[in-house]
Amino acid sequence: FVRAYATEDGREVWSRGVRDHVYASAGVLSDGTIVQPAADGTVYALRPEDGSVVWSFDTREPIRSSPAIDGQDRIYVGSGEGRLFVIEPDGRLRWSMRLIDEDRDDLNASPALGPRGVVVAGENGGVFFVPYDYCLRPAADARCDTSGGEDLPDDSVLVGLTTRFGRVLDASSAMVEANDPLSFSLFVREGGDTALAFFDVDDLRVTVEPNVATVVDVSGDRRFFTVFPESGAWAEAAGGPVVVRVEGRYLVNPERQGLRFTGGTEGGRFDRRFELDVRARDGGALSLPFPDAPGEPSAVFELSRIAAPLPTI
Repeated sequence: FVRAYATEDGREVWSRGVRDHVYASAGVLSDGTIVQPAADGTVYALRPEDGSVVWSFDTREPIRSSPAIDGQDRIYVGSGEGRLFVIEPDGRLRWSMRLIDEDRDDLNASPALGPRGVVVAGENGGVFFVPYDYCLRPAADARCDTSGGEDLPDDSVLVGLTTRFGRVLDASSAMVEANDPLSFSLFVREGGDTALAFFDVDDLRVTVEPNVATVVDVSGDRRFFTVFPESGAWAEAAGGPVVVRVEGRYLVNPERQGLRFTGGTEGGRFDRRFELDVRARDGGALSLPFPDAPGEPSAVFELSRIAAPLPTI
């Protein structure tokens, strides 16, 4: 929720619920409009009087970056898809640029505005400088988008295979390890906006060819589910092709209490096939030593990633 409080007595003036957490600090345009990015992938422009939405700009991945706003009210924000967005004060895209195209692609840091360009740090350890007009120059850069829109379909239902680092893939084929858990996320667009939608846990079916017994674990928020092979592997040691089919129903219009969403009405159905190529494995002994007796060599797992992404966590 985004909340406004009266300065004289601290009472709540208004609140605005969004589809997910809000980590970013709000920004304010010169006319008082409040700019609030959210982890639902949307940048909201809100009226300061009542919190109503002036405009919203949707992206594919969570936004945790606080906005930077220049003297012309242009909004700079990083996203979870490795892309830097520049949004005009009326909600149109000025330009965006993909700065990272690898697993660790979050741009969670807040951009900094300098005299000639914008600087932003990324999850991969890189620090990027982009001149303000770079994507508007005559020499085209394939990483830039100057279309003016959201680069998203007006109406669609995507159940996408999701990487370990949270990127939802459009592709229906992928290379996987034999013991990989497979995560699938729901992304619904209705009338040009991203919709609040959930898997119906009572109407969800997963089948695998060749037949593999599976365990299906739906997340607590019902926005993704993970499929595990009961035997511990999707294929024999030689690997090979595996087809996973996911089908079911999704729900909209839930009851809400904070970030707890319950119930909902039928929004539509989905049915998608994924063709996976399972890598071969040598089938040898486990490379990490585990002791059978005190004093024998043992493996140590060192966890260096403090913030684990969803759905990996």
